[in-house]
Formats: sequence, C-alpha cells, structure tokens
Amino acid sequence: MQPAEEIADYLAALRRVDERVSREHDSLAAFVGLHRTREIPRSGQVGDLTYQMHGAGCRFIEPNGGEVDIDLVDDRATFDPWRIRSRTASTGTTPASTLADLSSACAESAAAGLLVSVREGWFASPG
Repeated sequence: MQPAEEIADYLAALRRVDERVSREHDSLAAFVGLHRTREIPRSGQVGDLTYQMHGAGCRFIEPNGGEVDIDLVDDRATFDPWRIRSRTASTGTTPASTLADLSSACAESAAAGLLVSVREGWFASPG
C-alpha cells in the first residue's frame, strides 16, 4: 500500500468511527470527555466498536479488526504517521514505504489541503 493509499484508508476509517460514535454521543471529543469525567470506563464498547482510552485520546477497533487511534487536540481528532501505519498493520496490509515516506506524504497532503497540520507531525481531517 502506497502512502497516499494509507492516508486515504485511515481517513475513511476515521469517518466511519466518527459516524458510529456520533450515533450515541455528540462527537468523538464528547465521547472521550466522558472518560475524563469518569462517566464511562477506560475500555469497552460503543456500538459495534471496541475502544481503549489512553492519555490524550482513544484507540477504536472496528469489527473487522482495523484500528483507528486518535489523540484530541483542541477537541479535534488528530493523528500522526505512526497511527496511520498502525492502522495499516492492523488490517493485515503490507506498507510499500517507510514511515519517513509516510511522514513526507502527510506533510504534502497538508500542503495540498487534504489534511490539516495541527502541530508539527500531527494532522487532522480537513472536514
């Protein structure tokens, strides 16, 4: 899988997770906030997703085993190339490039408006 395909796959999976979580909660940020106020446990189920809260965010596992790991920055789901690569590995797909190549592709995607650069090395969906 080429870097642009990895990015597109991650963004599509992030949209699916957001849609699933938003069926039961206002947003991904609101859902993660429930753990911070101890209203939900550190791990569990939301819809058909398994979740595991961590430091600044949450890792979601889709029914097919694919992972989507996010951190929250200013209530926005953010990710770095390592999280995209982890998604690729969780689907059993072999990446065709290095993590450095994926990092460069993320920066290029941000420059083209396909991603938003949140802070150095961290990105968000433009929508």
